Amino acid sequence: MQGSKSYQEKLFVSVRLSERVPQNNFYRRVKETLNLSYLRKMTAKYYGTEGQKSIDTEVFFQTDANRLYRKYQFRQENNRNSSNATGYALFSGV
Repeated sequence: MQGSKSYQEKLFVSVRLSERVPQNNFYRRVKETLNLSYLRKMTAKYYGTEGQKSIDTEVFFQTDANRLYRKYQFRQENNRNSSNATGYALFSGV
């Protein structure tokens, strides 16, 4: 079965994740720009109707895109500020 994730803002010790990520953060800009909702419909035929739900298709794509971005980023410069890790958490809804 194809899973789906619905993101709801959660409080972390009275601080919202979206407040911790700078407005110009890479992942924030990608989240606002990239619409991956078409993936669910496009891949639905590959999922069964019974059994345990799988990871959300959008989250899987976001995770893989993050892996590729981090690989590229590591090659470009080794030290990056920590807002990208926090931004990824906002981007992927974890």
